[in-house]
Amino acid sequence: MRARRFEWEGAAQTAAALRAWAAEAAPPVDVATIEREVQGEGDDAVLRLTAKFDAPGVTLDSLRVDPADAEAALAVLYPGMREAMEAAAANVREVAEVQLSEEQTVQLPAGQEVTLREVPVGAAGIYAPGGRAAYPSSVLMCAVPAQAAGVERIALASPPRRSAA
Repeated sequence: MRARRFEWEGAAQTAAALRAWAAEAAPPVDVATIEREVQGEGDDAVLRLTAKFDAPGVTLDSLRVDPADAEAALAVLYPGMREAMEAAAANVREVAEVQLSEEQTVQLPAGQEVTLREVPVGAAGIYAPGGRAAYPSSVLMCAVPAQAAGVERIALASPPRRSAA
């Protein structure tokens, strides 16, 4: 494990120092190349890149989680963890619902009138980091506000673990 002490030099300077330190160990990834490959080759590129970066041997079918499997996993979740996640979801929902506002009209000094209105999008995509740990908070902080806003279709993506193949 690498460790380094950072002194506070202001937000911008400290953030720049942290980024530079983190970049030393992380080789750059050319995402433009990945984008071109996926656009040109579609699912074949996705499978090849998933095998390269995440989980060798995956198939398209193995990348999608069956809703019945998700329900089964939820059923065997440690009760204390489930209660904590349900409490967190309720808290996130309450805050998200408060943020939904009625339509507001603003009169500008030159006589223009602007109406602000929140309209839910039809679909939302959520990315939950996978790496070495699970991040249920990423899912809660994205999915629950989308539900509260009235988004009808929510898709969740997370990199497969090596055991997914």
